[in-house]
Amino acid sequence: MKHVVLNVLLNRLRDKFSVIVDKIAYFFIKTGFKPLYLTVLSLLTALLAFLSIVLYKSILFFIFFTLISGLFDSIDGAVARLTNKTSKLGAFLDSTSDRLSDILIIYPLLYIGFNYSEVVLLITVSLLISYVRARCESLGLKMEGIGLIERAERLLFIIIVFATSIFNKILSISILYLLIALSILTLVQRIVFAIRKLESS
Repeated sequence: MKHVVLNVLLNRLRDKFSVIVDKIAYFFIKTGFKPLYLTVLSLLTALLAFLSIVLYKSILFFIFFTLISGLFDSIDGAVARLTNKTSKLGAFLDSTSDRLSDILIIYPLLYIGFNYSEVVLLITVSLLISYVRARCESLGLKMEGIGLIERAERLLFIIIVFATSIFNKILSISILYLLIALSILTLVQRIVFAIRKLESS
């Protein structure tokens, strides 16, 4: 029951965030930006976030580029939807770009003291969450809003993990473990939802 209430609250927050994203998307539409351009920018800024840690150990730049990458990722879908330029190719490129970005943003946790097993587990679960959604939607199931945390929330958690690692490593570790636990729960929720829907169809 608590999970249901939390899901409802999170979906309401997502709806409010979508309104803000749509307003920003209209600006990019007026300037002639195509969804593909924003997808590429999202991936490039994720790469810059990765390099910020791997080459320069700069957590502040990592946070900045991760935020920008997440924003571009949200806007590209909004631009495609608002301009009726959604396509199978665009969806494929966007999904592939997101998975590459996830790896680029999660992997640098190794460079701020987290161990290999924690990082691999988070990458694996994150990719599986996205895979389950993509596979289900290819079967005709609508998965938007299913599960406690979607990609945007996971990125926010990772940013908080990096930020808190600057002044409190124990807190940072605790937040990472919470992210892993919530991600696993989200994966289970999506699998259970898919099984129930497919069994009843």
